[in-house]
Formats: sequence, structure tokens, C-alpha cells
Amino acid sequence: MIGIIITGNGRFPEGVSSAMEILSGKPKDFEVVSYLLEETVDEYEARLRSTIEGLKHCGSILIMTDLQDSTTYRSACMLAKEFAAEVNIDVVAGLNIGMVLQTSMARSYITNVNDLASLATETGHSQIVDFDEKSPD
Repeated sequence: MIGIIITGNGRFPEGVSSAMEILSGKPKDFEVVSYLLEETVDEYEARLRSTIEGLKHCGSILIMTDLQDSTTYRSACMLAKEFAAEVNIDVVAGLNIGMVLQTSMARSYITNVNDLASLATETGHSQIVDFDEKSPD
């Protein structure tokens, strides 16, 4: 099963994880790494690195981050390159609850991390709607 790490700024990833547990229970091989205000980038990256180490047994890991070009995204991409010889890692930005829920469930039938990343981005996009545009009334 593909491992999943959700990461982002502040306590946002913990909130996403909490909401997901309410909706579907606690998934296996699923970790949360928040980048906290009181820590340095090096401290955050050390925790993210340790989390990746703990999921290497999965063979593939999908890391979902909150913002493109943020510290969390850049750090995840850097570590994906660093671990490339040991584990296949893909990184997706734009974290939302819908994409996390869908990708977590899809791990039962999707075994390629790049395909799972594509599903994550498609689902993430589909979760963004404007009521006024969806409802003609």
C-alpha cells in the first residue's frame, strides 16, 4: 500500500487528518507532519525526513502539501529527490479534505504513486466549486 504524508503550515494538516478520521476512520500508513511556527526549517525537515524513513516499507509515498512554493512543498520535493534511490515519492500541493479522503481510499486499488498523485490533483480540483456558478437560481 502506498504511504501518505500530509503536511502544511501550522495545524492545518492536523485538522484535515481529524476531519478525515471522522469521515472514514484512521487509515493505515498515513502520517501528518505540521510545520510549526516555533520551529526552524531544519527541524521541520528532520521530522519530515524521519516520517519518510518510517514509511519506506511501503515502497511508494504520496506527500500532499498545503501550498505550492511554500516551505512544506519545497522541503517535500527536496526530500523526494534525496530518497529517490530508496523509495518512489510523488508530491502534490493544494491539500484539501476531499483529495485526502479519495486518495486514501483509492490506495486499495491504485498501486502506482504517480497515478495516485494524478487522482489527488483531479479530486482536489473537483472539490473547488462556486455555489453561484453551480446553481442557476
